[in-house]
Amino acid sequence: MPNLKHIPENEQEGVLGTFWAMLKELESIAHSNENDVILRHEVSAYYKQWNRITGDNKFPRWAKAV
Repeated sequence: MPNLKHIPENEQEGVLGTFWAMLKELESIAHSNENDVILRHEVSAYYKQWNRITGDNKFPRWAKAV
């Protein structure tokens, strides 16, 4: 489990779930509007943050796997 020492233990799963749901919603909006490069950049940054927190290796659907 990620080190989320500033979030009470009983809230960590909910916080991660909410962050993931918001990230996927923003990704969907950014995917539909490929001209919004700022939103796409933000979504990519949120994925990097997610990966740092969880140890995953996820990326936006428009990015290619490395």
